[in-house]
Amino acid sequence: MKKLPGIVRKIVEAIRASNTFCIVGHIRPDGDCIGSQLGLGLALKAGGKKVTCWNEDSMPAKLAFLDLKGRLLQQPVPGRRFDCVIATDCASFERLGKVGPCIERRNVFINIDHHASNTRYADLNWISPEEPSTGELIWKFDCHPVRPKGEDKVALTYFIATPVVAAGCHVRTQCRVGSRKSTTICT
Repeated sequence: MKKLPGIVRKIVEAIRASNTFCIVGHIRPDGDCIGSQLGLGLALKAGGKKVTCWNEDSMPAKLAFLDLKGRLLQQPVPGRRFDCVIATDCASFERLGKVGPCIERRNVFINIDHHASNTRYADLNWISPEEPSTGELIWKFDCHPVRPKGEDKVALTYFIATPVVAAGCHVRTQCRVGSRKSTTICT
């Protein structure tokens, strides 16, 4: 397995030092954005962290199956304070939309993305355009504190789904997850 960049160590340290999180995504969220947010959120919750996930726009109906109880993804609320804000799959601060002004009260801001056009707007930026999805980047944390365990392995579903949904595929395809390949039927 390819060695992860040094920025990952700094991100893991920031996550370990934080207790309250807001995971944010871009306007008009797609499967990679939402899958990354919810997968990371569930994994952090499994680690005893307090997590909120915000998007300006509601979840698209075609992705509602990712949040069956309708409680994970919420609209932003001004004035809240977080130890750590993590933006997933968002190439610029402006793409956060109305979420942007609501995350000003934070200790550290992390940006994890796979878009080459990313403007590196956070305190810590892990940008890897070689990857097919942000969900795969998040999954690559080696023995990181957010790896899902036990009953919370449902978070794994989100990380596996993000490359598939991000590709927008409708045919049988080979989808890479970490160092493994898995054949998936995309619908």
